[in-house]
Amino acid sequence: MFHEEERPRQLLDDRMVVQFAYYGYHEDEPLAGAQPQWTKHWVDRKTLPLLIAVTFEDEHGETVAPALEIRPVFVDRRRLPPAS
Repeated sequence: MFHEEERPRQLLDDRMVVQFAYYGYHEDEPLAGAQPQWTKHWVDRKTLPLLIAVTFEDEHGETVAPALEIRPVFVDRRRLPPAS
């Protein structure tokens, strides 16, 4: 049970920032021993489970493996981007 000051606040429009780790995947580079790369994304809570199962492209256009760890990052409500 959370104490009131420890409970994460509900974000506007049920959106949140998540931070997750992935390993880069390259045909000539094995995953073993690779360092996780951390990224942050704005997501709707309903789509959060989908991040676990998908592959996606990193900032260099390389295909990366599914997320290994996902954790919410709660932020100041005033700094949320506008709803799309």
